Amino acid sequence: MALYAVPGRVRPPEVRDLPAAVLAGLFAFSLYNAALGYGQTTASAEAASLIIASIPIFTALLAVALLGEHLDARGWTGIVVGFLGSIYFAFQKPYA
Repeated sequence: MALYAVPGRVRPPEVRDLPAAVLAGLFAFSLYNAALGYGQTTASAEAASLIIASIPIFTALLAVALLGEHLDARGWTGIVVGFLGSIYFAFQKPYA
């Protein structure tokens, strides 16, 4: 991150924001890994791979819904293609 931040003149975070950022990062990382591990042990391999494949799609949709991000036509096309690809692979017959 520093390699990008220094030449890009990115401001460092405020000192008062550091505890919240560290706490959010720790919780997000630990909760994600715990939930992912539990889900992969309780779901079928097909369902788990479908969930993993759709994470970037849901991340973009959540950013639009919760953070007010805007997607252009290329972003929405990517979401549609991602969903169609996930659906296509979800309904493929397993190897014989």
